[in-house]
Amino acid sequence: MSATLTSVIDFILNQADEDGVHKVFAAANQRMETLRNARAAEVTEGMVVRLFDLRPGYLNGLEGEVEELTRKRKQIIATVLLDERSTTKYSFHREIPPETKRHRVRVPASTCKVL
Repeated sequence: MSATLTSVIDFILNQADEDGVHKVFAAANQRMETLRNARAAEVTEGMVVRLFDLRPGYLNGLEGEVEELTRKRKQIIATVLLDERSTTKYSFHREIPPETKRHRVRVPASTCKVL
């Protein structure tokens, strides 16, 4: 019998002991790392992306074009040239020159969702 997501959640909520919950968290964290690495590997220069899962939260939902990818330790960093709408939204939170039409941000490539 294969487990469904619903049955796994039910087990965690109602039957798992502390050790079991720790094992589930470890497995979930490992899976999230795998998914982040796969998402980062999909990003290439020239792609249009939407940012998500970032702090500060005002960066989430901004869109732009990936200009450059660099490696910083084990992480891939994307330099994203925000579109005009996203640059305007960004300017509500950070001071940038008012004549700036498109602003660059550097973010982990794993936080870029390809559009």
